[in-house]
Amino acid sequence: MNWAFLLLFIEVLLLLFETGFLETSMFGFSQKQVGESIGYFSVTKKNVKRKSRNSLVWSGSQNDDEIYYFDSILTLEQSSAHLILKDDTRLSVSENTLVVVEPPKVDGSDRLRLVFQKGHLRATTGETDIESNSWVIETTQKSDVRLTTLSDEKVEVEVTSGEIVLSHEGKKSTQVEKGTVVSLAPNEILNVEKLENNVQIDGAEELRIYSHSWPIKYSTSWSGEASSLRIVNSSGGESSVSVKNRNQYEGEYRQGTYLFKLKGEGGVSRTVARNFWDAPIIHLISPLPRDRVQSEKETLFIWNQVDGVENYRLVIQDMNDNVILKKESSRSSLRASLPEGEYKWKVIGIDSTGAEIPALYDYRIYSVVSPLEAPRIYDPQIRAPAKSGSFEGKPNFFKWVFELFVSAAEAGDEYTYEALFEWESVAGAQSYTIEISKDALFRDPLVLASVNGNRFVWSKFVEGRYYWRVAAGGEMGPLGYYTRPTPLILRFEEYQQKDSQYQKVTVRKTKLKEKKENKTLSTNKDIQNLKEKRNEGEKLKRKSSQDTVNRKFYNRFGFGYFASGWSLTASEDVKTTGSLVGLFEIESEFYFNLGDGKIYAIAEAQVGDAKPVDEDQLPFQTEISVWSGVVSLNYTTPYTYFYYGLNTRFGFEFEREDNEIIDVKRGVRVGPNLGYIIEDTELLFSDVRLSAVFGDSVTELGLDFRVEYIVFNEPDLNWSMGLSGQVIYQMLDGGHGGYIYSIGPGARLGW
Repeated sequence: MNWAFLLLFIEVLLLLFETGFLETSMFGFSQKQVGESIGYFSVTKKNVKRKSRNSLVWSGSQNDDEIYYFDSILTLEQSSAHLILKDDTRLSVSENTLVVVEPPKVDGSDRLRLVFQKGHLRATTGETDIESNSWVIETTQKSDVRLTTLSDEKVEVEVTSGEIVLSHEGKKSTQVEKGTVVSLAPNEILNVEKLENNVQIDGAEELRIYSHSWPIKYSTSWSGEASSLRIVNSSGGESSVSVKNRNQYEGEYRQGTYLFKLKGEGGVSRTVARNFWDAPIIHLISPLPRDRVQSEKETLFIWNQVDGVENYRLVIQDMNDNVILKKESSRSSLRASLPEGEYKWKVIGIDSTGAEIPALYDYRIYSVVSPLEAPRIYDPQIRAPAKSGSFEGKPNFFKWVFELFVSAAEAGDEYTYEALFEWESVAGAQSYTIEISKDALFRDPLVLASVNGNRFVWSKFVEGRYYWRVAAGGEMGPLGYYTRPTPLILRFEEYQQKDSQYQKVTVRKTKLKEKKENKTLSTNKDIQNLKEKRNEGEKLKRKSSQDTVNRKFYNRFGFGYFASGWSLTASEDVKTTGSLVGLFEIESEFYFNLGDGKIYAIAEAQVGDAKPVDEDQLPFQTEISVWSGVVSLNYTTPYTYFYYGLNTRFGFEFEREDNEIIDVKRGVRVGPNLGYIIEDTELLFSDVRLSAVFGDSVTELGLDFRVEYIVFNEPDLNWSMGLSGQVIYQMLDGGHGGYIYSIGPGARLGW
């Protein structure tokens, strides 16, 4: 980045703040409103944005927030809003909808003006003008209209009450009575249909359906005879299904708002909306899975509070899914008692519209008449490791990787560590059950074991933080109360605890046996064979064998790469493009006594800017700064041109944050790497590398190449000039993705 340009930009920004041209709202402070309030938000759900005339950015809106002229209202995914404006005009705004509140015209009229740009909107109005797609829709008192944007810049207007007048650029007007549906193109009226009361879709005009997985199947039913069912998705795309001689249709749907309309013999039905929303997760806290509770005694059931949920329904079922108990509460806990038996409990959420939020999972619990008391537990011990396994006969590369990383991680296949868990005996207990989990909820424990004594040995564990608990079992088998989940940290070096018979043992790794020295060349014949191999073109080494022994590292620092860019797809309708500039490249060669093989470590980094290809799709999108990098560790055996290893790439991908904005998501990806050195002489070096890295929701396949002319080459210093390039194919879950490419000159310095 040009620092002089950055400083100039900051100075200009400060000047704009000082003159009042820009407001501090763009940095998260409250927006400054101008003029008289003309209404307020009566209800907002989730992510509803509002931008005032004097602000450059969108801010969140809450219930009772006031609305002013020139305010833009934007509902994002899984969001909705209800607005009450002057003259008792009421708006119901579905998700992915944008509407602007405008002041009356200067012709002396006091009519409220709304600019409807996209989405789905229901308006119960006073005397209001709604502008959309070069048309003006003049409503009368208590008109009830629905507006929907469709593909090909079409707008559908459904009049269910009152009447409206349509005018196009002030040149002509058409009166439309109630019970009429009008389809408008930018310059003409495409179609006029009547609302038919004999054909109606069952259910409320707007319903919300929650799910934890997508797509879901949903059945639409209706009364009356219909020939087709039209379905409009969130982006305005239309599809039609033949439903003749049917009264039900089951389809698959993804997240978003879908509009349904039936076509009958004499007209069409009213439009109904079905909002398919991603369900929030209600996490169960207590009792935990497999917990024992006392029969006929009240047990406190606890779960977490979730935004958007107004009531919670506790449901307890037997193992045949018969409902035993059902209770509701606005709080995140309830008390209930159960008879003796085995049960499942879960919590269903209910939002403000009455829609149910399904439970993602349930917990199995046991109601016991006289459960045994929970044992008293002690701090676990860590025993000294017992050596197991060997790398004898395995390739040198794997020995090197083991020795390099296992000492840093303090764990590996070379050793087995044991943790000893102990507890006091409980009167009447015949056995004990121990559970060890990575979290305190014990939904998926790592260890679930039954033992006869009061101790348990856990082998081959990994360092980290865990939770454990124990329950005692009686003569007839049923367990008693579990101990409370107890956190512990298992490390391979623990401190001694004084005055305790349960001391933690300090365990230190012993070094691996010293490697045997490589065999030396004992005869002149061996030396001659080695020279012949080198003379046959196996030119991987830059220095002689003696130089290699004396030098442990060979470093090169590169700069000037790259001029590059990309074309990536963030979603079905959003593509991005951008440019990258390479900052640096570092390469190191490490020499080890591993059959005289080499280890190459390469690091690269790039930064750049992104923007959408079609700015009309994302009118409020600003440029996004991105960066990426890769660290590659490679190994090559003597006298070959091939090298192989592991890539760790710090990459980026684009995701659609909301209806108007995309953002960059960064992640770490790891995968294999295979390279081939084409030429390696005193004057020229060139190679090509293939790689594949895998991360969360993304796969990248890469091809890298470089060609270098070595200008100066001495044992302690060398530098070269050349050309480098790469092509990366990025594929996201869902089939989206694209190419990242770069090519450009650069220079390197080595020592």
